[in-house]
Amino acid sequence: MLRDAKREVPKEFFITTEFSSFYLDAKARGAYWRRDYELFARAFEAWIEDELVNSGMTNTYLVCGTRLGGPYPQGEERQAINVAFRGWWRVLLESGILHDEKIWRSLSIQLSEHI
Repeated sequence: MLRDAKREVPKEFFITTEFSSFYLDAKARGAYWRRDYELFARAFEAWIEDELVNSGMTNTYLVCGTRLGGPYPQGEERQAINVAFRGWWRVLLESGILHDEKIWRSLSIQLSEHI
């Protein structure tokens, strides 16, 4: 999809984990917390809470407590992750993928085949 939109397609995604307090905290908590998808989920959750707060909103059903520490990124690392998520979100919006009915129907069919 990025290629079709003549956008740059990243070749790799790299986080220098030896400097990542977020990753080191997850590593100390155990195998579950340091899984890539769990790290992504915690970072995404933190970004959503920050975006809500920055917009003057809260939604404790959706997300709550990511600013209190725990398995969530904090400080400068969190700010850097938020910048990356905002860039990712901008690409999604500009690509039109979120509003392309053909793509969503295709995904729905593919998912239903695996149920």
